[in-house]
Amino acid sequence: MREPLLRSISNHVNEPTHALVLDVGTSSVKAFVFDRSYNCLAMSERKLVSHRHGVRVEQNPRDYVLLSRSVMRSAFRKSNVDPLHLVAGITNQRETVIVWNSETGKPVYPAIVWQDRRTQKQCASMAGHAARIRGKTGLELLPYFSASKLSWILKHVAQSRTLASHHRLLCGTVDTWLMWNMLSNNPHVTDATNACRTLLYDIHSLSWDEWLLQIFGVKRDALPAVHPSQYAFGMLKKDILGTEIPVNAVCGDQQASMAAAGRAKGTTK
Repeated sequence: MREPLLRSISNHVNEPTHALVLDVGTSSVKAFVFDRSYNCLAMSERKLVSHRHGVRVEQNPRDYVLLSRSVMRSAFRKSNVDPLHLVAGITNQRETVIVWNSETGKPVYPAIVWQDRRTQKQCASMAGHAARIRGKTGLELLPYFSASKLSWILKHVAQSRTLASHHRLLCGTVDTWLMWNMLSNNPHVTDATNACRTLLYDIHSLSWDEWLLQIFGVKRDALPAVHPSQYAFGMLKKDILGTEIPVNAVCGDQQASMAAAGRAKGTTK
């Protein structure tokens, strides 16, 4: 499972020899710098605050960006690696959703975290669709996943409906929000490992599914483009580390850790 990363590093025009990895989890944000042999040269971590109100669990979307920039800078400085020798990757908590104004970049509501259960009744009311949903997505119809969280925001936050009607609403998981804020030209993108955890992505056609979008009330133009996990997503903005760095890998945290566990017979995750 390590070969794709090595190819990603060696194929870059500046021949990077080190990887800067951002890990945005549920309780903390970390950044690491690894060499070609996967030795960790530097690490930085900051705590991420969750706001809990009964079954509701929310986080501040701005914290994802501010803490990410901070730990990336810190790990980079500790590593003493020339930025021209770096390629970057992102791994993130999955299912958590952020909705924002495409013109101002401001979130219309706090991030609803994967642990949030406010949409339990909505999911129960849609039980008649459960089998078809599972057939398309491989997932159970649960509030754990992103789709019902997006539905809740669209139903309860008037600004989100207004923006959607004017094609100015953007939605995404944590990886999408980070890349829109931290990469040059604000790409609205995700990878398949995050998309497949939303209940909106058909794992057979590898695309957003129109029927799923319809039953959850989500507009297609609000969703990001989906790419493979190993992909040239864009360039990290110059003001973060002093030079632009290619972001060539994005992967949901659980899939990333499964890849790290390896594929040898008998390995479990």
